[in-house]
Amino acid sequence: MKKIILACETIKDELMEAMGKVREEPPVIWIESGLHDKPCELGRTIQQEIEALAPGIFDMVVLGFGFCGNAVTGLVSDDYKLVIPRAEDCISLLLNGAGNTAAEEDFSAGRTYYLTEGWLQNERNIWREYQHAVRRFGLKRADGMFHRMLKHYDNLALIDTGAFSIDEVYRRVQAIAERLNLEPRLIEGSTRYFRRLVTGPYTAEDFVVLPPGEEVTYKRLREKKPLPGSGQTGEYR
Repeated sequence: MKKIILACETIKDELMEAMGKVREEPPVIWIESGLHDKPCELGRTIQQEIEALAPGIFDMVVLGFGFCGNAVTGLVSDDYKLVIPRAEDCISLLLNGAGNTAAEEDFSAGRTYYLTEGWLQNERNIWREYQHAVRRFGLKRADGMFHRMLKHYDNLALIDTGAFSIDEVYRRVQAIAERLNLEPRLIEGSTRYFRRLVTGPYTAEDFVVLPPGEEVTYKRLREKKPLPGSGQTGEYR
C-alpha cells in the first residue's frame, strides 16, 4: 500500500530513525516546526500540502503530527485515505512508546517541560525565546518573565529517543535548566510509535483513519481517548 507522510520537522530525527528500519521508505513532506504555535496556520499548511498531491499516486496520507491544539480538525483528503496518530501532541508520541511507567506518570503530572534535539533546533524553542527576551528587556526583566511563565514547571527534561547523540545535547539542556532555574532530567523515550506510523498497522485504538472525502471533526478525534498532551508551547512573546 503506497503512502506519503506529512510530518513536523520537530520529529525528523525520530521518524528518520524509524524509516531506516523498513525496506522501502515512504516519501515525506516536512512541515515547518514553528507552526506548532499557530494551530490555524498549521492546519491550513497541512491542507494545502494534501491538496497539492496528484491523485492516483498514493493510497493514503499519514500525518506525523498529534492533534496539535486541534490543528488537524477540518482537514480532508478528497483522493486519499487520511491517517492521524491518536495523540494530543508529539511529546506524547515520544514518551508513550517507551513503556516507561515512571516517565508517563511524570508526563501526566505536568510538572516537566520536555525537549528533544528536534525541539532545540526549532527557531521558536524555549532557549531562543529566553535569549530574545534578554536582548529585548534585559537580563533581570527576562528572568522575572520566565520565572512567572515557568512557575508550574519543576523540571527540564531531555527525551532520549535513541535517534540522536545524547551527551552533547544533554549538556546543553543542563546549562539551559540552570539558567531557567529548573532541574535537568534525562527521560527514556522511544521511536516505536513512529515505526507504526511508517509501517502500520493503523488500529482504531492508536490512529484516526478516515476514508477519502471525510473531514476530520472534533467528534471523530475524540471518539476514543487520545494519548495525553504536554500542554507546553513555544509562545513566549
